[in-house]
Amino acid sequence: MSNDKITLGEKIIVAGFPLSGKLSDDVKINSGIVSGLSGMSNDSSLFQFDAAVQPGNSGGPVLNEYGEWIGIVASMATDDFFYEISGQYPENVNFAIKGSIPLDLINEKNIETIKNFFLFRNKLTTEEVAILAKESAVHLTCTKK
Repeated sequence: MSNDKITLGEKIIVAGFPLSGKLSDDVKINSGIVSGLSGMSNDSSLFQFDAAVQPGNSGGPVLNEYGEWIGIVASMATDDFFYEISGQYPENVNFAIKGSIPLDLINEKNIETIKNFFLFRNKLTTEEVAILAKESAVHLTCTKK
């Protein structure tokens, strides 16, 4: 987990299982940047990013270029909503919950976590971050009975 503030333009990687049942069952990795520091209606608990996501990415990790977890994929802008208000279809307008939000809850509840074990904080290659993302993403399907 990163203790740094999220910065505009910061490179990120998202991991998840988009379009589960339609695409392969393997984790998918997409990269992009932090394109906004807040969500819809200036919601400061979210940040905006441009890495492509689909249904099935929700709940997946957002990692920075150090391989640190900075957020959780929460939602994507819906085409119909934005078309109705602007006459335009959004492209890669997505939102994540800032990592500081669940981290505050984890700290408040005294939940033990794995601390950063890196001796030196180095930027990683996209491939190295993708490996970390793949190892930290779990495919979970919820169904009604």
